Amino acid sequence: VGDESEILSNALAEPIGMESFPEFASKAEHLLVIVNDATRPNFTARVLPHLYPAFSSHPDVKFLIAIGAHKAPTEKEQREIFGEFYNEWRNNIHVHDAKREEDMIFMGKTTRGTEVGFNRMVLEADGIITISNVKPYYFAGFTGGRKSFLPGIAAYKSIEMNHSLALSIGAQPMALKGNPVAEDMEEAVRLLNNKAIFSIQTVLRSDHKLSGAVAGELFRSFHAASHRTMELYSVPLKAKGDIILTANQYPMDINLYQAQHALENTKLAVENGGIMILVSKCRNGIGNPAFLEGLDDVENRKDVDAVLKRGYRLGYHKIVRIMRMKRTAELWAVTDLDDSVVRRAKMRPYHSIQKALDDAIEKMRARSIEPRVLLFPNGGMTVPRIEQG
Repeated sequence: VGDESEILSNALAEPIGMESFPEFASKAEHLLVIVNDATRPNFTARVLPHLYPAFSSHPDVKFLIAIGAHKAPTEKEQREIFGEFYNEWRNNIHVHDAKREEDMIFMGKTTRGTEVGFNRMVLEADGIITISNVKPYYFAGFTGGRKSFLPGIAAYKSIEMNHSLALSIGAQPMALKGNPVAEDMEEAVRLLNNKAIFSIQTVLRSDHKLSGAVAGELFRSFHAASHRTMELYSVPLKAKGDIILTANQYPMDINLYQAQHALENTKLAVENGGIMILVSKCRNGIGNPAFLEGLDDVENRKDVDAVLKRGYRLGYHKIVRIMRMKRTAELWAVTDLDDSVVRRAKMRPYHSIQKALDDAIEKMRARSIEPRVLLFPNGGMTVPRIEQG
């Protein structure tokens, strides 16, 4: 980790494929700044001081919190996002609502059939700035970049159609080429027809300290940041484990819907027949209830097909992926949720990490296996790879 201020200043002074940030801001009559919501490690408050000189002298700057289909942030969470600037800009802060169809403008369709609608504020601005963090994402390859738009400020139907592509086996963490979700997102953003977008992509360590930053043209800056992310979060392993203990750190521990990230990343490290233990507080409950409602009707692959035939709903991709993981390993979970809720998610509930680990070791030894245990303190941002030879 270098000097945070210097890293950000250098990124803004030498953007990839674009003029400097002050030049960009001065050319736009109406600026829109798109920022992450409270479910992601958020660096916005630490970037804003570098943008403030340009913003303070600009006649029209608005902010849009890209929540996708998530819950709207509370005032406390908005204060965390904007830091010292919240009080000054609070009247210019807007929260995206994917289900308000009157706020959406239809842009066209992708080649995969996703109907793309974006918040009209994007079309009304002639200069867009995105501030996002690039990290592994279990079915879209990476967060950041194009995700500020889809799902960030897209219509609910657009999000649902795009996320249905997560049913594909090609939708994997740190995969972009051949990943239908990632490719569909990029194609959707290109429907904005070369709108002026200045992208600021940060790469954070697991302790949320700044490791790197890239600014400039949206796609080029995103790809540069994704390479840095791979260096940080792709972890070599000599062998798989029989027991995986994988934790979802704050703020990704917000609910069960988000907690699955830690399982999806670290499933690559579990031996066939192993046990995966998810640790996530799930402080706001389950999140989107659709995946639990769908799992109520599922016990095997045939049941999954029957649920999907009823029509895809946002969250159903998690049904497919949970049941796919259960073919390889048992899923256990240490959370603050009621046991009945965890069982509905097809996981074995626990409230003590030590008890879950002890039981897993005992179960393996009962099979005459002396288990290899792998610990992922930050499973939501760690993608293991098996070293050959």
